[in-house]
Amino acid sequence: QKVPGPVRRRRLPADVGAPQREDTVAYLLDVTYNRDLWMHRLDIDRATGCGMTASGAEAAIVAQVVRDLSRAWEGAPLVLTLTGRVEGSWRIGDGSREGGSVVVDAVALCRLLSGRRDEVRPVHAGPDAGLLERLRAVRVLF
Repeated sequence: QKVPGPVRRRRLPADVGAPQREDTVAYLLDVTYNRDLWMHRLDIDRATGCGMTASGAEAAIVAQVVRDLSRAWEGAPLVLTLTGRVEGSWRIGDGSREGGSVVVDAVALCRLLSGRRDEVRPVHAGPDAGLLERLRAVRVLF
């Protein structure tokens, strides 16, 4: 919040990959950097096996990731249920046609959406056979 307002409102270059409605320096500082820091902590935990202490901020970070996934989602709506470090259920996408439901570990989903190695083993139920492939193709800025 110490960054001056005119700087916080400045638009990011289009090639940064921020969602169109969230393409300001404020979004980068307030959302993206926190997600990036959290993801790097998870990477270090995986590499060292030291065990990352749970944080109260994790639920908010994952909720922001899911919000950006929902904004980027194209296709039939789905019910996304997250398990593991952060649990919850969200409806992703707009429209009346149901694509189905997906149950997946929250950290594995975030790693997938960030472009890291695809180790996601989602459980899918529903009529949309291409739903998992579309999920694997979406990217969220970290």
